Amino acid sequence: MLDRSLSVRVTGKNLDIGEALRQQAENRIRESVQKYYDGGFSSRVTVEKDGTGFRTECMVHLDTGAVMNVSASSHDAYDSLKQIVERIAKQLRRDKRKRTSKSLKSAGDAGMIKDVLSVSGGNNPSPEPFEPIESEPETGYARPIIAEAGKQIDDVSVDQAIERLEHGHRTHYVFRNSGTGRINVVHQRPDGAIGWIDVTAA
Repeated sequence: MLDRSLSVRVTGKNLDIGEALRQQAENRIRESVQKYYDGGFSSRVTVEKDGTGFRTECMVHLDTGAVMNVSASSHDAYDSLKQIVERIAKQLRRDKRKRTSKSLKSAGDAGMIKDVLSVSGGNNPSPEPFEPIESEPETGYARPIIAEAGKQIDDVSVDQAIERLEHGHRTHYVFRNSGTGRINVVHQRPDGAIGWIDVTAA
């Protein structure tokens, strides 16, 4: 049964687009939206003849109120569809980062913060003494602790930090918040969300 809260309408403007193109447009737009958004949405795709080629326009309206509009032209209708899917995905990624940065709350305990900063070479304004890890009596095994050179902390916004975390395939990213000047950490949480910690305020 079709979920009306996830509707995609594909039409041709003075043009019979055919069932194959219509179905591909519906599937690719729906997949792209659901990759970055798990709520309801509606979308309209219009394909029209543009000289010797085709022009495709797409509007996506999320139930959050966000609206995305893109268009693309190509000699091939399928190629113009491919372009709008890529452009819609780019806008959806930006929208997801904005929603994430607005809803994120400081998460994680002091121990987690110290672990992240130790690995990343960050400067904790309130450092606590280091306690060595003792070997387990059953096995006599102790994990090695490797000292690494400190890394430069970049001045970036929270949105930029989240983008670097995602694109760099990292588990965490330490940065100086360009808006506050304070040391912050964003990290991948076990539940799949992104955690944001203001170390200075912790």
